[in-house]
Amino acid sequence: MAILFGTTGDGTTLPVLVDQFGNLLAKGIPGDEGPPGPPGGAFALPPNPVDGDVLGWENGQLVWIGDTPLPVGTYGPFVYSDFEGTLTVPQDVSSLYNGQPLIQSDASGDAIAVTFTTNLISNVIDNGSTIDLIFPTDEGFDGFAVGDAVQGSWDQNQEWSDLVIGTLDTQFGNPSKEAPFQGIIGTGFSDGIRPLAGNYLTMDFGSTFPNALSVTITGFVSLNGTTYPGTNENLLINGLAIGPDEWANGGAGGNGQGTSTFTLSNGLTSLAWGYSAGSQQSGFVYLENIYIENNLLVNASVPDTNSTLITAIDESTCTITVNGGDWYGSNGSGDPNGQTLLTKIKEGAALVSSASGNVIVLQNNNNEWVDDLFVTLSV
Repeated sequence: MAILFGTTGDGTTLPVLVDQFGNLLAKGIPGDEGPPGPPGGAFALPPNPVDGDVLGWENGQLVWIGDTPLPVGTYGPFVYSDFEGTLTVPQDVSSLYNGQPLIQSDASGDAIAVTFTTNLISNVIDNGSTIDLIFPTDEGFDGFAVGDAVQGSWDQNQEWSDLVIGTLDTQFGNPSKEAPFQGIIGTGFSDGIRPLAGNYLTMDFGSTFPNALSVTITGFVSLNGTTYPGTNENLLINGLAIGPDEWANGGAGGNGQGTSTFTLSNGLTSLAWGYSAGSQQSGFVYLENIYIENNLLVNASVPDTNSTLITAIDESTCTITVNGGDWYGSNGSGDPNGQTLLTKIKEGAALVSSASGNVIVLQNNNNEWVDDLFVTLSV
């Protein structure tokens, strides 16, 4: 330690205590407390936090940030509005544009389906035009809504005919692209649609069927590529021509009128069918019907005469009312061969209609979104 002399701003000389390196040891007396700062402002927190989230700043706004950053193209967790057809997420989505495919996913961006299952039906009450299904609890009820089909095999989630692209032949095939989607099973080439010679008709399903395991097609065809090479190239599934003998092996047995089923390994994204469109300019498909996992594609505008629909849900009495069908209760009521519970799988899929701020407006929407999950851009 040492004492040095320093001079203040007014010329006064004062001693100060320093260490061997000249660092000041003695400190002055604390000054008076400063004036209080201005009051803080109020601000709204972002919606939908989940356990473990922390508040952070992203894209110019407050957001909840989880332990693991979301992959590029994944947003959420979302809140779905079936009335408005929108997904609301914490992030900015203004970079999305019309026509981009979206799927329901987990936080890693992987497609996810949620299964809702009720308890076993305890009592079946036939009211004539409606049937009350009584359950011991309302477990699983949150997965169902009035208008849901609970028996039947029609898929009417959209106007499927709107997806058909190409010019139809109207001389031999059906002149309307709506013909395959009327809920009527085709029996001959006049019930099917085909393109002009040398062309294809196509359907792009986007992300509507990411987990489909099979597609079944009814039509009048010439697709036996084993006997007539290249004819099989008139049916493309997910962009690839079927094998020379796949139509026959799928159950149709040969050319002409038939129905054949094809196994899918990565869902269904597109179909294309042609008339003399293959490499050998031979073969054809008059497409009459399409089934996805045994569900017939029928336009949403067609009156549903096939499905049993939910007409009312009363959680307070654990009752779901339907407009028909075959049901069996654990107390022995109803049809012994009837269905004993309700199950619904929801795997949201749609195309972007528009996006602004943190709201995505959907089109071609299958209305199967489950709140608090994530939405991912499917490429």
